[in-house]
Amino acid sequence: QFIVKLFFKALATLFLFFIIFVLVISAFKSVQWSMILKQKLSRTFFIKFLSSDLIWHLLWLVLIVITAFIFKITISAYLIIIEILLFLYFTAILHSIFSKDKKIFGMMKEAVKIGVLKFYYFLLPLVIILIIPVILLNLFSFLYSISRWNFLILIAILIILFYLSWSRIYFSSIA
Repeated sequence: QFIVKLFFKALATLFLFFIIFVLVISAFKSVQWSMILKQKLSRTFFIKFLSSDLIWHLLWLVLIVITAFIFKITISAYLIIIEILLFLYFTAILHSIFSKDKKIFGMMKEAVKIGVLKFYYFLLPLVIILIIPVILLNLFSFLYSISRWNFLILIAILIILFYLSWSRIYFSSIA
């Protein structure tokens, strides 16, 4: 009985941590996406973005948990990786089409619809977005092996932050 209580407390704590993590990340994303989408960061925008992001994350979490329990371990591992990649893909589209005037589930449905029907538009940007980090990683590992400068790590972090901002703006303009 003690182990069952401990398990459920750990599960509840993990779930609470997940919700707080998503809320904090969504708060920062709402500011970024309001600038990218050129929409005023109002209270309505902020609350709607937070609630849509939280619902979106919870739906994908439920899908991942169901996948983990339904299939065997090896199959579920591959499916979960695919689900995470799809989550990242559809989340970028959802954020790109976000509007405080649209309904939350309508935006989610539209994001999936655009992501599936217009995949060929996103193919080149996705390839570019995936290839650039590999190139940057190889470049910085090569430069670090030659020089061992700690300043190089700071430059790499700044370039990666710039790259993440660029990829959001680029993906938004494509969407």
